[in-house]
Amino acid sequence: MNYKNLIVWQKSHDLTLCIYKIKEDFPTSETYGLRSQLRRAAYSIPSNIAEGSGRATKPDYLKFLNISYASLKEVEYFLLLSKDLNYISQSNYLDAIKMVNITFSMLSKFITSIKNSNDFHQVFEEQAAYNTDPIDPTELTDPINPIDPIDPTDPIKNYE
Repeated sequence: MNYKNLIVWQKSHDLTLCIYKIKEDFPTSETYGLRSQLRRAAYSIPSNIAEGSGRATKPDYLKFLNISYASLKEVEYFLLLSKDLNYISQSNYLDAIKMVNITFSMLSKFITSIKNSNDFHQVFEEQAAYNTDPIDPTELTDPINPIDPIDPTDPIKNYE
């Protein structure tokens, strides 16, 4: 299983690159504080997708996907905090939060597909084979709280 073929991994990698680029707006006093936390949470998303892909069982894989999901929640909050502290511009915040919401949608669908599958390796391969298919966000729900629909266009939505 090659995790780099998964569009959800690709989008989370793009988000991580975006986070590293906006770090320059942080004051030097935040080098080891909020900026560092934001960066660690960001690279945790694609790294846990990658690590999970190397696991042999569905529960193990889901564990790592859920860690990625939780890290994405952290990134969402750290971006909001950074904006509210005026460490990042409104424009950078909106660009990054749009990427967060797209990744939420894709990761949610992927987690749901894995949960509902009898053969998670097949779901992985199918998602990688069709990684250019658009995902309809109106069909998605939060896998942690299934009654809460995900709206990737709403940067303010509280997913808790």
